[in-house]
Amino acid sequence: MQVNKDILFDNDERYISYLRMRRAQMKRLSRAHELILRLDCHHKNALVIAKYLEGLNSDIGYANKAETQLKELRKMLSDFREHSSLPKTRSEFETRAVLYQILYELEAFLKDKIAFHKMYIDFSKNMT
Repeated sequence: MQVNKDILFDNDERYISYLRMRRAQMKRLSRAHELILRLDCHHKNALVIAKYLEGLNSDIGYANKAETQLKELRKMLSDFREHSSLPKTRSEFETRAVLYQILYELEAFLKDKIAFHKMYIDFSKNMT
């Protein structure tokens, strides 16, 4: 990918906005990582989230694939709510609470991307 080396000195704010959006996303990923490190108990939903993260990894880039990923994430949350019985132990409750926090960080991560692309609709078309 060749991007004009004078891009930061251009009057085009979208590149600065892109960097700000990426910084916000990095903070969210950092918080999600910290939450993952807190997990001390295995839960079946953790495997589902891990699989989702693998798919999300390949969709992170200049193009806006966040809308599709957000729909998938919301479906996963809905499935967890509808098909999971209530926790039986404090440990299970705390584990599931952390898993939900991770999902909400990922949701905010995707919303940051969506908001950027709504503001700069043609951004990914200019990246070659």
